[in-house]
Amino acid sequence: MMIRINHGLSVGTFSMTDDTILSLENLHLIYDKSHFCIGPDFSLAIRKGELLGLVGESGCGKSTLGKILIGLINKSDSHHFGVRQVEGQLNMNIDGLDKSINYLHASYKILSLMRKKVQMIFQIPRSALNLKMPVINMLHETSRLGNPSFSKSDRKKIIYDTLIGTGFIDSSVPYDGFENEKLVQSVNGDLSGGERRRISIAKSMVMNPDVLIADEPLSSLDASLKANVLQYLIELWKKRKDSGNPLTMIIISHDIGTISRICSRAIIMYGDHINKRGDIVEDFSYPSNFDYLGEGSYHPYTKNLISAAKYFREHEEQDEDDNKKLEKKLTPNQGCVYGSVCSDKSRECEDSPQYKEIINDKGHLTTCVKQV
Repeated sequence: MMIRINHGLSVGTFSMTDDTILSLENLHLIYDKSHFCIGPDFSLAIRKGELLGLVGESGCGKSTLGKILIGLINKSDSHHFGVRQVEGQLNMNIDGLDKSINYLHASYKILSLMRKKVQMIFQIPRSALNLKMPVINMLHETSRLGNPSFSKSDRKKIIYDTLIGTGFIDSSVPYDGFENEKLVQSVNGDLSGGERRRISIAKSMVMNPDVLIADEPLSSLDASLKANVLQYLIELWKKRKDSGNPLTMIIISHDIGTISRICSRAIIMYGDHINKRGDIVEDFSYPSNFDYLGEGSYHPYTKNLISAAKYFREHEEQDEDDNKKLEKKLTPNQGCVYGSVCSDKSRECEDSPQYKEIINDKGHLTTCVKQV
């Protein structure tokens, strides 16, 4: 069952229009060992400048779809990903690319040109990085490939802004010396998981793509960095939109809560692992101020996702309130760290503690003012 709402697309058949940047028709993909399939009549059209969320549980085919859209899984070179069969029609409406080509059947040379325009942030960052190359060298090389007409100083500015935006370097680092920063000079193989995640995002962005597919872009990041990176992606999308050079962004996630807060269209996928098939169960647009898609959802699976997201959000908010109360209750002064629970506490204990030697017990140090 497929439900499509509010964007004027008929089920099963799409035609490339001026505002369509990407069209996938009648996809039929089968994995070799598991026999899990997508299709056989899986179809999708994406508009220029759209901020779209692709949501579903693990194993439903979201990442596979992303690899199809950037041409990694195609008719001539699908065996690397364990795919036995892939059929269908993939067309691009991007300046510099041939609209008539079926990119599921394209040659490596044509796909290489297409990937300069369509970039993907991979779920596993190391798969997109040269682990032996210094970060700054990789970014300069990537930016040169993506922006051959830009001057060297323009490309340097793009790299700097991207590293700041992704939180890879601090905003206090000056432009003139950022290339000499120790972290920027590091080889990719020496980076932590979170650093690789941020640099993989930066690598895609310095290409200045027309389409960005972000596969779980916030994984491996702590809470503060998740917020910063998400804000960076949204601001970049808005900046490109305002400049008249819109960026089409597809965010793949299992978190419908995040998608509902930032995207204006949601595609919900479900994987039936009994019958070994993944497909779209719902595709709809909604106002950006809807709370977790609320009134705009119809399919039972979508409702379950929303219900679960609301449950966890409410409990997170309760946890935050409890933590604040606990922090308020236990917020120390500058005194003894044990002071909040000590039954022997006095006013003296609120002063900054210092190690002192206990009288008549040489070498025995304590911070307790009552013992010295």
